[in-house]
Amino acid sequence: MRSMTAWSTLIVLLLMSTASIAQKVKPGIEMKQGILVVRGGDATQSKNYKPEEINENDELSGVSVLCNAGITYSSDKKILPAKIEQLIGKLKEFGNFSYANTTCLINKEGIVKTDPQPGNNNHCLIYSIKLKDATSCFVHPE
Repeated sequence: MRSMTAWSTLIVLLLMSTASIAQKVKPGIEMKQGILVVRGGDATQSKNYKPEEINENDELSGVSVLCNAGITYSSDKKILPAKIEQLIGKLKEFGNFSYANTTCLINKEGIVKTDPQPGNNNHCLIYSIKLKDATSCFVHPE
């Protein structure tokens, strides 16, 4: 009887942790301030956003980036590369990239939401930010 209780407890814990993992990659979850965001190419330049939708108010909609609520931004240049590598993972197309802090994007009226894709749970989208504000938030490493 005792081992049955232990197994039941283990199964409940596993189910709870699985639900928690699934929730982290649920579409449409809004990111809080202080989260690292990475975009392919030089996102400090307006030409980087040419394929993106821009409304009549000059606001971007659905800008593709990588983010993960568990990977916070760091201004420490010794820590930041490891955090970027953790976020990018095996996505080799991010050899040329820019990074930003959700705090800057949010402070400029931007919204960052999760948008997991097959094989890429870190995919997110930026909405409701003016092009000039988006470019000012990103840093393109030299």
